[in-house]
Amino acid sequence: MTENIATTRLKGSGVDIIKKKIILAPPDKDAIIKITDRKDEIIIESAEIVKNGDYAIVKGYLNKSITYNTANKEQLKKLIVNQENQAVNYRSLTPKLELVAADGVVRHTTTWIPFEILVFVKGASEDDKVIIENKSIKSLCDNDEEVEDKFITGILVQDIINIDITVIKTGG
Repeated sequence: MTENIATTRLKGSGVDIIKKKIILAPPDKDAIIKITDRKDEIIIESAEIVKNGDYAIVKGYLNKSITYNTANKEQLKKLIVNQENQAVNYRSLTPKLELVAADGVVRHTTTWIPFEILVFVKGASEDDKVIIENKSIKSLCDNDEEVEDKFITGILVQDIINIDITVIKTGG
């Protein structure tokens, strides 16, 4: 004889807004000329119901991996000085139809930004099991490069993290 045991599942969602400035730090002799790739990953460290129930706390990290191209800062400054009569920045170093090459290195920076999200789940108890159903990230800005003296120095992170959970009741 098989016994059916009904389990109660409670659902909840929570969000966190992360605002941080990430300073990219190539060697002093180099300047960042282009960010070429970004990868974001949400890493969940823990998810549990708080002591008095009705809320789950989800703790984790937003992992950002940023790849960028650098070139010798002095070479680039000379190119900029040679074109002072034009509106020049690190993106438009050359007059039309002229080849310019700048030797550089591809570098990357990886960061782990901690977050905590409080999720309301009416009826959840301290002994219940929390399951992460969905985790997503959305950027709030399109142009997030920080520029100083015509070169990129970092990025301004403005992201929304969304977490959807299911709580499985463990007791009566």
